[in-house]
Amino acid sequence: MDPNRRRFLGLVAAGGTFAVAGCSGGDGGDEEGDDDADETDSPGDEQTSTDDDQPDDSNGDDEQTDDGEDDEQTDTGEQEQTDDGEDDEQTDTGDDQPDDTSGPAFQEAVVSADSFAIDGEVVTDNGTNAVSYRVNGDDYSATIETPQGTQNVYRVDGTSYIATERGCTELPDSTEAPTDSSDAEIDVTPTGRETLDGEDVYVYEFENEAGYSQVAYVSVSTGYIRRIEVLGGEDFESATYDYSSWGEVGPIDLPEECAA
Repeated sequence: MDPNRRRFLGLVAAGGTFAVAGCSGGDGGDEEGDDDADETDSPGDEQTSTDDDQPDDSNGDDEQTDDGEDDEQTDTGEQEQTDDGEDDEQTDTGDDQPDDTSGPAFQEAVVSADSFAIDGEVVTDNGTNAVSYRVNGDDYSATIETPQGTQNVYRVDGTSYIATERGCTELPDSTEAPTDSSDAEIDVTPTGRETLDGEDVYVYEFENEAGYSQVAYVSVSTGYIRRIEVLGGEDFESATYDYSSWGEVGPIDLPEECAA
C-alpha cells in the first residue's frame, strides 16, 4: 500500500479499529423492490381469474359466446395489458436502482497525499470547539478554539509542543503521529452517493472501537476524503471535519517561542 495512503488511514483510524456498522442498506432496497413486484403481479392475476370465470356466468346465452366478438375482446384486451403494460417496466426500473449506490470499498477508494488540511467543529456540553489542522508528513500543527481559550499544538521532527497565551511547553511524552501503525481494514462499501459542495461523493458509514458512528464522504473522481462526521458519546456530542488542500500544505514551522 502507498505510504501516504497508509499514513492517512492510520490517522482516520486513530480512535480505534473501525468495524462494519450494519451496512445492509442495499439488501433492504432489494427486499422493498421484491414487495413492489409482488404487488404488481397480484392485480394482473386477479384480472385474469375474473376473465376465466366469465364464461361460467354466460351459460344461458351460448350462441353469443360462440359467435360474438366478446371472446376476442376478452382474449386480446386485458391480457395484452397485463403482458405489455407499463407496470412490468416500472418493476424492472426499480430493480436497477441499487446499482446507483454501488462502489469500491472504503479501503480501496481512499487515496491520500503528503499533506492536507482539516477544518472542523466539535460540539460538546460546554459549547462548540473550532479545530484546524495542517498536516505535512509526520509533522502537523493544530489550533483548537474553545470557550475557555485557544491552544496551538505542534509536532515537528518527532517532538510535540503546546503553545498558549502563557508560552510554549514541550510535551515530554510525545506520541508518534499515526502512520502505518494501524492495521485497520475499513472494508465497508458505500451506502449511497451525494453531491457535496458541487462534487460527487461516495458515502461510507462505519464505527470505531469507542462506539462512535462515523460517516465519510469520499470524492468519486479523486478518491480524496472531503468530509468526516462523527456522532459522539460521553466526551462530545458530534464533530464535523472538512478535508482540503491535498498535496498543497507546506512544511510545518514552529513559532518563535517554541523554537527557542
